[in-house]
Amino acid sequence: MLKTKEVQALVESTGTDFKEWKEETIKAGRLAIIDKDGEEYKLWEQNLLERHAVQLVVSNMKDIKNIQKSNEQNKFIENKQSQ
Repeated sequence: MLKTKEVQALVESTGTDFKEWKEETIKAGRLAIIDKDGEEYKLWEQNLLERHAVQLVVSNMKDIKNIQKSNEQNKFIENKQSQ
């Protein structure tokens, strides 16, 4: 992924004003997302779903590990009490 300064250099190398180009590009992207229209929306939607799916899996993995740890602690306590 390009850094902002790299994007700016590319845009300015074409003779385009970066600030104006950036504002127009972002505005068009926002409108496409709001209107659920075109490639911008599809990319945004896919990115959003992927990020949230990963967060969900990570959260579930943490929950499973916590449950396993709790079960192991309970077994240890039960074994100590039965001795």
